[in-house]
Amino acid sequence: MAEFPPVQGARHGGTSAWAEGETGSRRGNSWRRRRSPSRKRGPPRRKASLSRGESRRTGHARWTAMKRMDRVLEYVRQVTRDGAGGVTAAEVAAALGLARSNASADLNALWKQGRLEKLCGRPVRYRLPPRAEEGTAATAAPCQLPPPPEDPFQEMIGWNESLATAVKQAKAAVLYPGGGLHTLLCGPTGVGKSMLAELMFRFGLRSGVFRPDARLMTFNCADYASNPQLLMAQLFGVARGAYTGAVQDQVGLVELADGGMLFLDEVHRLPPEGQQMLFRLIDKGRFRRLGETKVERTSKVLIVCATTERADSVLLRTFKRRIPMVIHLPPLAERTLGERLKFLKRAFRAEARKMNVPLVVLRSALEYLLLYDCPGNVGQLISDVQLSCAYAFLRYLSDHRVPVTIGPDVLPDHVRRQVVGIRQRRRELEELLEPYPDGMVVQLSDVDAPDETDSHLFNIYEVMERETRRLQGRALSDAAIQRHLAATVEAHFRHFLNTVQRRYQAGRQ
Repeated sequence: MAEFPPVQGARHGGTSAWAEGETGSRRGNSWRRRRSPSRKRGPPRRKASLSRGESRRTGHARWTAMKRMDRVLEYVRQVTRDGAGGVTAAEVAAALGLARSNASADLNALWKQGRLEKLCGRPVRYRLPPRAEEGTAATAAPCQLPPPPEDPFQEMIGWNESLATAVKQAKAAVLYPGGGLHTLLCGPTGVGKSMLAELMFRFGLRSGVFRPDARLMTFNCADYASNPQLLMAQLFGVARGAYTGAVQDQVGLVELADGGMLFLDEVHRLPPEGQQMLFRLIDKGRFRRLGETKVERTSKVLIVCATTERADSVLLRTFKRRIPMVIHLPPLAERTLGERLKFLKRAFRAEARKMNVPLVVLRSALEYLLLYDCPGNVGQLISDVQLSCAYAFLRYLSDHRVPVTIGPDVLPDHVRRQVVGIRQRRRELEELLEPYPDGMVVQLSDVDAPDETDSHLFNIYEVMERETRRLQGRALSDAAIQRHLAATVEAHFRHFLNTVQRRYQAGRQ
């Protein structure tokens, strides 16, 4: 049974509903550089060891990641400039070859920046905001969703409770004169370090600390921990001729984040060479691309790092000498039951939105979810809610009973087994659940219009419905369809289980 947050970037549709990625891998002759028979094969021209294939794939991946939001905005501009009624995330994803979750995230980010307008309806549509000087009538009314709060940190559950100190530190780091204070975010897996970094950037945009066109560049150091040179190429760029296949200069994330913010997740996986280059950037504001020896470049960038390392680790002591602001985020076990209930409300509303059916969470299920030991923190809590809803949705596909019921029978086994402190917290639990004597009911009218910015899972319910129709067309029995869907759901959730478990165990060592 899955226990941890789902894989990111999965795409539905195409040849396989469970496939991952955006555009697929580009293979074939277009990736091969034909070698002339008369060309002599000499020794490598430079010291670096990246292969030609790695460098080209790296350049393509970086171009895709860096330019994706610009491509989304340009597509919306082209499609809606004649007064059309807007485009959906699915249409953008199909037109640009993106995962729907990525297209939705970019559209929502552009809306929050004021560069797009969101229109009411299902599915939600986006268009360019009408210019003041244009007198054309809109084809649809702007969605009456509440605008993002003036203080972006208010979107974080517990911002004025258990996270009040962390939020104050984050604001002080962003507003510090001279471009802000470099910051180190500490805490176990799943406590919200990535979300806090994003909110710091949005707060900086609203406060005028960053330019309106500034970028937040995100990099997970664990992705390239086994290849230090490729990691440094991603971060600092590559000079032409640095290694075989480097036929042109490549810009790194440090340059792309100039005037904005660079978020380095799992910075404890940064190799020693990368640490030295990062420390030079922090100390002097200078760096060199991979392969450069004479030219020194500058970048004014606010660096925010995240780590699961213990406070007494050697790495953390080294970073703390150079990074003045250290923010500790508490694990879920140290937060209040009231905050945990807010996480559950938000998670179940998100699932009801994706299922497009109302649901009811029985009081007994709420008690389990509020009290079970959740070592993966908020990330695991959300994943367990998703898995519970997926199994409840399997039953809905057979009996079509509304609302979909979330009871103890659909909770993962570890949730029912690992309940702790029920006697000590019984009074607190009774007071907290007093408004829900028959369970928590989530009506579609209670759910905001779709906003998948914070979703880490593509719409599994749409996939399950398509799989059900496909299997019914093969004249399979209901029981056989149920077994197939249950196995597919569990396999999908287990796909990311081992990776997150390793991260959690590494954080405890």
